[in-house]
Amino acid sequence: MDELKDKIGTVVKNDGAGLAAALGVRDITHTGNFQFEASYNGIPINISTEPTDDDGGEIRITGVRVHPDTVRKAGITYHMIRGRETAETYIDLPISQKRYEQLAKGLQPNNKVWREVRDALEQLTFLQGYDELGAWNIELTVET
Repeated sequence: MDELKDKIGTVVKNDGAGLAAALGVRDITHTGNFQFEASYNGIPINISTEPTDDDGGEIRITGVRVHPDTVRKAGITYHMIRGRETAETYIDLPISQKRYEQLAKGLQPNNKVWREVRDALEQLTFLQGYDELGAWNIELTVET
């Protein structure tokens, strides 16, 4: 989705084809006053635009977002350790678009949400009677 956000500000011909070509989307439909829906790699998106001239012949892309009805999920696999015993658990959680975007940035020192997930997994590990959190990962998915 970041590559689509880079297209914000792009001016295209207001014929649908120009918008589809600029964004690399399919199944584009006009949904209202300079608003569109399309499919990007199988993910439904909303596109907002504005006219750049008096007759509306050209439009500027002003926003691209995942369709609000799209479900975003985080699949979290983690290991819990107690002595020589290791147990694996999987959690499948629906998450907000904001959290999805934060997690999609990956594990980085300044990414607070990854630390929050790790802290929560540690608490779950202790709640289940294990001594320490082992390896863990997050797989992000978007359901259409």
